[in-house]
Amino acid sequence: MVVAVWASVIGLSLVLLQLAFGRNLSKYRDRQSQYGEWQKQYPKCSENDLSDFLKIVNDAFLLPKPLRDKIHPDDTVAELYRACIGKWPMDNMEVEHLLINLEERFSWMISKDIDLQAATFGELLLQVLTQK
Repeated sequence: MVVAVWASVIGLSLVLLQLAFGRNLSKYRDRQSQYGEWQKQYPKCSENDLSDFLKIVNDAFLLPKPLRDKIHPDDTVAELYRACIGKWPMDNMEVEHLLINLEERFSWMISKDIDLQAATFGELLLQVLTQK
């Protein structure tokens, strides 16, 4: 219940930030699906886990559904944040939403060694898979 309330508050905050700062998602919108690249780089990841992971990333940044498969494993959290929100340094709300949902779905706790501002989505998936 508390997580659902948190997610709602975070989601509303994200919508307001996006309205205030705009989005520059052309890098993602203009590329082909990257789903095959995910499967190639992480062949042991089940389709269910990969699909859920990409959905969680998509939802955390309030991306339109067609962009879900256009996130590349080498894209960084910071790059996507800047494209969606347009301000720097990173506000932790989107990242917290991402981490909360990854923890809920995969029972995953982030390693203290990972720098979320430099981390790629592939690195996050690899951590999720190794702790699963």
